[in-house]
Amino acid sequence: MKFPLFLLAAATSLSIWINTLPASARGGRMHDSANHTNRYEKLGITLTAEQKAQMGAIEADAKDKIDQVYTPEQRANRTAARQNKQAVQLTAEQKQQLQQLRTDYKKDLQGMLTPAQQQQLTQKKGNRQGQNSQGTRGQYSGRHGHRYGGYTVESLKAKGIVLTAAQASQLTELNSKYQDARNAVYTPDQQTARADARAKWQALNVTAEQRSQIKAIRKAAWQAKRDVLTPEQRQKLPQRWNRSAQR
Repeated sequence: MKFPLFLLAAATSLSIWINTLPASARGGRMHDSANHTNRYEKLGITLTAEQKAQMGAIEADAKDKIDQVYTPEQRANRTAARQNKQAVQLTAEQKQQLQQLRTDYKKDLQGMLTPAQQQQLTQKKGNRQGQNSQGTRGQYSGRHGHRYGGYTVESLKAKGIVLTAAQASQLTELNSKYQDARNAVYTPDQQTARADARAKWQALNVTAEQRSQIKAIRKAAWQAKRDVLTPEQRQKLPQRWNRSAQR
């Protein structure tokens, strides 16, 4: 397919990157062209140099449009938040510890649920994974992808799982236990950087109109990147990727 030459030139002359938006604003996460290349390669899709450049240009254009949605103050807060998050450089040992904590949390959570409740939770997870490629985000997710799967009484109730008073108390203790354990994995400097980043994101106060505009930009960008692929390449995409382009 043909693509504007000035965008291709911009893609090759700049290091293309897309910034992660706060949870209140994101309807999905955009990735840089290198990240997309890795994801496609895992699906058996090999992108040509031209396709990579086209996707990079699309992302750069979308980034510029999203930046214009924010006010100058919001853009400043986003920049500060990204800088703080980038300061949280996890070691391999920390990543392993956080992964083990997530595994232990899920195991303990299932242990406090009845067999029927466990089945409900499993079914809800299966339905969500079939509909949403992003999966559970938990209470807070950083750029490193180390999500803390902290369920609440309300979130479980929304899944059709009603806890007894004793179970609700157990869940509160469980969340407190694992949140403390997770926080202990981070160094004091990392904890400060994470807290500062969250505060900056919360200070954005993104309006409903801004969220709608950002969602529309992302959807258009995803559709444009999908159109870069050949019909044969698109056939290898998971069905949920194709559905996300139609929403």
